[in-house]
Amino acid sequence: RGGETVTEDTPIAILTNPDLTQQYQQQKTQLNSTTAQFTAFTLRQQNELLAEEGKQEDLIADIDSLMLDVEANRKLAELGIAAKIDLERSELKLAQLNKQLERNRFRLESFIKMQQLEKQQQHMRLVVEQQNVANLADKIASLTIKAGIAGTLEKLDIELGQYVNAGQTLAKVGSSTDLIAKIRIPQRLAEKVQLDAKVKIKSKDSILNGKISQLSSVIRDGFVLAEVKILDPLPNYIRPALNLTADVFIEQKTDALFINQAPGIQPLSKKILYQLTDDSV
Repeated sequence: RGGETVTEDTPIAILTNPDLTQQYQQQKTQLNSTTAQFTAFTLRQQNELLAEEGKQEDLIADIDSLMLDVEANRKLAELGIAAKIDLERSELKLAQLNKQLERNRFRLESFIKMQQLEKQQQHMRLVVEQQNVANLADKIASLTIKAGIAGTLEKLDIELGQYVNAGQTLAKVGSSTDLIAKIRIPQRLAEKVQLDAKVKIKSKDSILNGKISQLSSVIRDGFVLAEVKILDPLPNYIRPALNLTADVFIEQKTDALFINQAPGIQPLSKKILYQLTDDSV
């Protein structure tokens, strides 16, 4: 209700959007499916990589075994026990296996790179699904309208059960500490008012000091709107939208004689004055 004190996290209104809730549930289901697919894809890649690495390890083992055979045939050939042709066959087979190992290593490197690209593509798809769910969750969370600042609920423009549209004003919250005063300056005096001019704001029994922080360039109903930055601490009774009066200091003259301005007297104009003496009736 209007006039209540609120904090930054105070809920002002809770809206509902069935279509948005249904869309969120569908997107969340899609995310769970995509997550399961990504997990299965990762495990399948691991199995394929283990199979390829196993083939290479088997080939290395065959090469190591054949190297022992070549060394044994070489010693037997030197002793004349084994034929030289057996040694040459072993060496040829060893060379073929080494070439096969080199090709297999290149193939394994290409296979790993391909897996990385495929995994990156699947992960990007998963990230998109997660972002979609997060965006919908933020929209659902935004259905709970919070004050946003500590202050006073000035106005509530909605009622229970009312349908609202995007961009519609729902409520107005004003701060109780960071306040500015808006005063209307008569058009005939506006040109004499400068930025940072001193202002004394009158409220009940207290006077607050301030200064002009902004001047409007638009004249409405013979007045210019000015914003005043309040310099003194605010009393407890000060509230947003409170009506105030203020004195604006246009200029200062020292050692000047003055009288209080009477209604209807214009600056720099002439007027007949009457002085009361002791013998005046």
